[in-house]
Amino acid sequence: MLKEINLTALPQTLQDAVYITRKLGVRYLWVYALCIIQDSKEDMGHELKTMAQIYRNSSITISAASASGVHAGFLQPRQPKPSKHPRFKLPYRSLHDTAIQGTVMLQEYAFSNPYSELINHRAWALQERLLSPRLLIYGTRKLQWQCQTTKFAENNSIAIIDVGSERLEKAFFIPETPLPAKSFWYSWIDTVIDYSHRKVNFEEDRFVALAGVASEFQRLGEGSVYLAGLWSRDLLEG
Repeated sequence: MLKEINLTALPQTLQDAVYITRKLGVRYLWVYALCIIQDSKEDMGHELKTMAQIYRNSSITISAASASGVHAGFLQPRQPKPSKHPRFKLPYRSLHDTAIQGTVMLQEYAFSNPYSELINHRAWALQERLLSPRLLIYGTRKLQWQCQTTKFAENNSIAIIDVGSERLEKAFFIPETPLPAKSFWYSWIDTVIDYSHRKVNFEEDRFVALAGVASEFQRLGEGSVYLAGLWSRDLLEG
């Protein structure tokens, strides 16, 4: 596997990630399960310390939000949210190229709850969403884009900002940008609220899975000491 990896030997979710990476014209794909030796405590101990830098310095992160597991994939056709109102399918033909035909579906607008996605129940997945400058989210109902300036859904509408999809302040991504103490505090509280409802397979991973995010807060914390989920300067409030 140091020389080459047979694509067909990979689980479907990873095959889909490779396909998207190539379509984006990106040369390199970092995969947690392939780039960290999973049964080596030594390698994991070393690599987990760099997780914050890996996500923060990435060009884009592919989030397989709808995949139930590594074998499920995330590029299969998506079904619309059930509705009591009927849906209408209308045929269309491109004005620019009449050979291109397709279908437009008209239906009631459905509010998208990010907590309905399986990935938002996983503690380890929070850091990839918060620390990545750009996210391409393949959700159960729709494709979404998130970056530091905007959010879009696949119908080109601006996505609603809701719990479970917040972004960190721009100071985390732009060098030498100050982060006011109040912004530091509220950003951390939002992070803890989101993180606390997520699950880990091994309880000893509870603080480890948050370490990457905490290290970025530490960088901007102006000397505040991190105390296993709390900060010395806000200890009482925490």
